[in-house]
Amino acid sequence: MTRWVSGANAAAAAKPSVVMVTLVDLWFPTGTLYLCDGLGTLSFGGNTYSGIGDYGRVETIDESTETMAKSVTLTLAGVPATLLTDVITENYQGRLVTIWIGMLNPNTLAWIDTPEMIWEGRMDYVVVGMTQGKSEIKLLCEHRLNIQPPVARYTDQDQQLAHPGDTYFDLTWQIPQASASWGSITVQHPATVPPYGAGVGGGRGGRSGGSKP
Repeated sequence: MTRWVSGANAAAAAKPSVVMVTLVDLWFPTGTLYLCDGLGTLSFGGNTYSGIGDYGRVETIDESTETMAKSVTLTLAGVPATLLTDVITENYQGRLVTIWIGMLNPNTLAWIDTPEMIWEGRMDYVVVGMTQGKSEIKLLCEHRLNIQPPVARYTDQDQQLAHPGDTYFDLTWQIPQASASWGSITVQHPATVPPYGAGVGGGRGGRSGGSKP
């Protein structure tokens, strides 16, 4: 992680020896699972995080100068085969995942400052592998920007959603020879007939004429 909101966390991270902890919130329908790397338990935000040690890992979260949403893979190893049914039948898709990172005082094991969120997204799918009666579960999570991409069009309907009452696009259909591609079909509107739903205020009670009263 190259940037910290907290100056105390940034100073601790710059030291030659640090105690850094990763926290993960998994919001399953049957209850939220709070996990952390390392051993023992840690308290944060009124919740108790259970340490999973070497049995769990979080894929490195890359930073990029590109506008690109990075996915993350969470891995839990050494799971008894008898628990696989719970994993497979759990309704996890689309559930919230939050990843935090924090710094601990090496002597007291208390938080130097509040842990900071570094990633948030949704659970996508699970890959299960099994070896000698033990299983490894990989949970692929997609960033929220991948799930909810911004979509907008130069139409009066979309303009009303963003700026109610703005009539900037309400006469776009009257542009002579205006055409729009939809899939493999090109649709051309006659200059005197509005498209379906068009009218004053973009569908707020359409009109049948080609000019304003």
